[in-house]
Amino acid sequence: NSIIMKPEDGAGSELIYHFTTKDQILQLFERAKAKLDINRSYIVQEFIDGDDLSISIINRANSEKINVMDQIILSINAQNVQNIDSNKDSLYLGGFTPVENYKALRNKFEKILKSMD
Repeated sequence: NSIIMKPEDGAGSELIYHFTTKDQILQLFERAKAKLDINRSYIVQEFIDGDDLSISIINRANSEKINVMDQIILSINAQNVQNIDSNKDSLYLGGFTPVENYKALRNKFEKILKSMD
């Protein structure tokens, strides 16, 4: 098992780290004190092997339900991200749209979004 750590408000694949051992996490905090901003929130989550994707979504108020937002998927983008490990900063090398299997991915994302209501 391994984990990913990234800034909650990050963009462009900035400061994404992949850890496979506890020692790697400790080494990062010793080595990267200047890079890690204590005023930012970070997400730590299980690493899932697969394609790097991003999804652009607009939220709009639902006219029938108070305090409910409808999500509209604008795009699903494939991303080229390199050097995701605990020793180097990640590097965003661009991306493209549409992704392969766009319709199937869109259907999956729509089901996930609906389950969050």
